[in-house]
Amino acid sequence: MEPYVQGGKVKLLQSKRRAILIFAIVLAVLFMVRPGANRLKSRVVNSMSVALGRQTEVSAVTFHLLPRPGFDLENLVVHDDPTISAEPMLRASEVSAALRLTSLLRGRLEISRLDLTEPSLNLARTVDGRWNLEGLVERAAKEPVAPTSKTVTEKRPGFPYIQANRARINIKLGQEKKAFALTDTDFALWQESENTWGVRLRAQPVRTDFNLTDTGLLRINGTWRRASSLRETPLDFSVSWQGAQLGALTKLAFARDRGWRGVVDVSFQLKGKPSDLAVIAEGAIQDFRRYDILSTGSTRLATQCSAHFDSSARQFQDLDCESSVGEGKLRLTGVVTDPLGERTYNLKLTADRLPAQELVNLARRAKKDLPEGLVAAGTVQATLTARKADGAAVVYGGGGETTPVTLGDSRSDAEAFDFGKITFIAGGIKEQDRSKHKSYMSSSDSAELELSLLPFPISLGRPAPAIATATLLRYRYGFSIQGEAQIQRVIELARLLGLPGAQPAADGVAKVDMRLAGSWSGFAAPRAEGTAQLRAIRAEVPGTSAPIDIVSGQLTLTPQEATFDKLTATGAGGHWSGKIIVPRLCEGDSPCFARFDMQVDTLSTEEIGKFLTPSPGKRPWYRMLSRTASSSPSPFASLRAEGTLHVGRLAVHRLIASKVTTTLELDKGKLRLSHIRAQVLGGAYQGDWIANYTVKPPTYSGKGQFEKISLGQLSEALSGNWANGVGSGTFEVEASGGSMPALHESSSGVLEFDMRAGRFPNLALHEGGASIAVQRFTGTLVRNEGKFQIQEGKLQTDEGIYEVSGTVSAGNKLDLKLGRAGGGYVVTGTLAEPRVAPDKTPTQAALKP
Repeated sequence: MEPYVQGGKVKLLQSKRRAILIFAIVLAVLFMVRPGANRLKSRVVNSMSVALGRQTEVSAVTFHLLPRPGFDLENLVVHDDPTISAEPMLRASEVSAALRLTSLLRGRLEISRLDLTEPSLNLARTVDGRWNLEGLVERAAKEPVAPTSKTVTEKRPGFPYIQANRARINIKLGQEKKAFALTDTDFALWQESENTWGVRLRAQPVRTDFNLTDTGLLRINGTWRRASSLRETPLDFSVSWQGAQLGALTKLAFARDRGWRGVVDVSFQLKGKPSDLAVIAEGAIQDFRRYDILSTGSTRLATQCSAHFDSSARQFQDLDCESSVGEGKLRLTGVVTDPLGERTYNLKLTADRLPAQELVNLARRAKKDLPEGLVAAGTVQATLTARKADGAAVVYGGGGETTPVTLGDSRSDAEAFDFGKITFIAGGIKEQDRSKHKSYMSSSDSAELELSLLPFPISLGRPAPAIATATLLRYRYGFSIQGEAQIQRVIELARLLGLPGAQPAADGVAKVDMRLAGSWSGFAAPRAEGTAQLRAIRAEVPGTSAPIDIVSGQLTLTPQEATFDKLTATGAGGHWSGKIIVPRLCEGDSPCFARFDMQVDTLSTEEIGKFLTPSPGKRPWYRMLSRTASSSPSPFASLRAEGTLHVGRLAVHRLIASKVTTTLELDKGKLRLSHIRAQVLGGAYQGDWIANYTVKPPTYSGKGQFEKISLGQLSEALSGNWANGVGSGTFEVEASGGSMPALHESSSGVLEFDMRAGRFPNLALHEGGASIAVQRFTGTLVRNEGKFQIQEGKLQTDEGIYEVSGTVSAGNKLDLKLGRAGGGYVVTGTLAEPRVAPDKTPTQAALKP
């Protein structure tokens, strides 16, 4: 018996091994070769349609056994409710559907799990507020579906566990598909228990029309329970949106970057029924700042809110948001109805002991150019209300006041500004009051909130304080000030407020009537308008050696230009008067020039040189106009100005001109003097000059004509007595250089002259005779290679006509010939001491002793 038993055991063991091998081979074949199951497609589709409550389609079904029995579905389409959207609710090219094995024992086909790879889900909302998911939720609540994890075999179908990876969720409102979407989404949906469903989602919000990054991560976790209607469905959801960059968030919401930076974290807790849903929300922005302001520390803006939402009324009730601001608080309470539609509301904002310093800290992160040491003292107490009924305009009300407010700079020795108590009221802008805001309001502002600061004093260094008022609107603001002010205090206040423009070193007194206006958004610089009566102003101009004293004048500011009118001043050795217009708004590529019409009683090149040379002997005056100067930049190098200049008396070294007028144009280092008219040397002069200080060395060119000038005065101005009479002529000249010797060496040009009724006091034709009397002397004087050459000269005297030729070289050395038929003369020496010798002719001339 024992051998028989042992043999039976061996045969049984071999049979089991054979069965296991055959089963393994079958499994391997089934794993590698997935047989078609299109005959079961209708049953699979029907099972999914029953489970989801939506018409479902697939193009092909393939059966698989491992890792668990199920089907691979190709091109799954779940249609939407046709009353909501004609587009499918869900599309997925690849879906794995796992079978519930216990259902096969009852001869049924149930799907226990759906795994979707990169599906596309459309969330649609009708114009009357119905979402396509509402039908699924309501149907799941009414249909006798068993929990996803059911273990007992029963007739009811089990709700499948639905999971999607790398999904895309689109949003459609009405017939319009919005640009908002969720990408890289992982979500899951299941029935948690007999009467409870659960959902989990993780996604990144994007816009389909932009390539956005840093939009943060959205997470949703929640459950809902079975109820007779969606409105009575108990909900318990948590929603968080973490790590979103504020710039990317504004671009996501408004399709453009609003220019703000910071990290945004938001979370919601939703609990209750849609008919009475408790909402608790928290929001924070870490390191809030403007895009072009470097972070100088951690600033956190945070708020906490709670409310109850009624879905039937679409209303948030008992809204209560509170933010701690330093030792103070901001609180918003009220009711909001239909927030996504024609919203109405009744809100109240309360500020309790709000520190002025916290407002300054926020301003430093929202406005550029505010001083780093800006400090403020005082607190704000206010209550503001806003009400809007159906079809009606917003009604604003309330107001508040501050404790005494001071504003200063902790890093400056300047005295702080004391504003005293400031009272403000809120209300809508009335039509009859619009004229006072016309400089910074548009016709669309009629329904805006107007926050008016009642008149308050500002001490600006004068015995009586100036009076200021302000108006704050939703999109813009206005500030006005009237009274006497010390200029230095006005400049300091402008610096504290971060107003653009230069901060001149100036002081004096002005009676101001000014308005400042600007926009909260877009980072546009505020603009100032109004007038200022100037008196006893002393201003230092960078790069000059002495201040300019403005005796009196009137400044008028418009959005386009600043006008200095009725101006009287002293500077550069002269007394000035006239008008200057400086553009404030330059558009396009066209040049933008300051314009002027100025008169000065006396001016000299020596005084101009001293004025424009802050370090005598170290920096030539012309470098003030040069953009290539190695020294610190000068305001004149980038200045663009044009206008008319009238000079009563102009001294160019020893040459004196009177009644000088010219059109002057300065364009970033290029100086043009056009249509020069002057009385000089007893005659008249007119011409044009151009100087270019943008190159090294500077270049000069000029042309003009003179009539009936006194040659005696000319020779005296040139330290000599070599000619007298009346002269006229035309000239063209060019030169370059950074010094007088260099200019003299490089100069070239042509002078066509005509001398009449004159005399050369040092020359005589006969020994002991009279000097040469000139009836007329004409010719061309050419300057080249450091020499003057006389061409086509013709000298007419009482004794005859001479042809004159030759050169005048460095040091006024003469090499001239006076020739005529029958004989002539050679003139050498210098202009001061000429020597005359016969030119091998019978006629001789002698030097007058």
